Amino acid sequence: MTNRCISGVGPARLATDAPVPDVLVTARVVHVGRTSVVLRTADGTLVPVTSAAHGLVPGGVCLAAAAGDPGPALRAVAGAAPNRDLWLTSLQGAPRVDLVVPKGAVDAGAARALLTGALVAASSGGGRGVMDPGPARRGARTLVGAAAGDDPRGVRAVLHRLVGVGPGSTPSGDDAVVGVLAGLDRRDDAAAARAGAAIRRALPAVLHRTTSLSRHALAAALRGQVAERVQLLVAATADAALVPGALASARTWGASSGLDLAAGVGAGALGDAAAAHPPARPADEHRRTA
Repeated sequence: MTNRCISGVGPARLATDAPVPDVLVTARVVHVGRTSVVLRTADGTLVPVTSAAHGLVPGGVCLAAAAGDPGPALRAVAGAAPNRDLWLTSLQGAPRVDLVVPKGAVDAGAARALLTGALVAASSGGGRGVMDPGPARRGARTLVGAAAGDDPRGVRAVLHRLVGVGPGSTPSGDDAVVGVLAGLDRRDDAAAARAGAAIRRALPAVLHRTTSLSRHALAAALRGQVAERVQLLVAATADAALVPGALASARTWGASSGLDLAAGVGAGALGDAAAAHPPARPADEHRRTA
């Protein structure tokens, strides 16, 4: 079927686990942001609808709007109820994209550069208290160290300090955890698989501590799926030459989300080597704010 579109939106792409078009067109808008709109279906499933600049996320729809301000396209979706038939036509026939993290080569220097870049940015960012992303970024390597060291109690303790902690709809601690799982999933060795499994056993018990949108991202990471933005960071762990560009892009993703994710991906891709760094400080235990 021809992938026609509603005015201003353009043809779409759907994640493999996004609801079918007939369900999407009956979903209601629950959040409107600068680069995304979040829908909720009748059964409670969240569906992030993102601009081309934002990229596709698990369970979501990405609009291929014209370059520039994505606002008109997102507002068109948010107000699509009167244009249900056109919105349905935009979705039918849209390609489905698999967002599972692919296994691939990891260059230790590249992974370390990604982690270090995120940590340095935190130390020079000037944030204080819960607005300081540094504890979450340092917590990423602490989480990897506990998981790689076969320390389930330590994994639970670190997750308790990270999940739901930080400002925004996707708190810094949650972004770091998503990044860690993506970095571990990138590697194709038994140690990474064991560390990832240790985190996956403990993470479901603390999902209630965070926001619904962040639970959506963490649940996808549990299934091995991450957003296209995170895939960019994962790809950078294979080649140090890609790291500066990846970090530059990450700095533009929300207030701190991009670099929080970068810290997690770098720590996860380093695996055991991430544990060689000093542990997070006791003062890192901030309460959640979202």
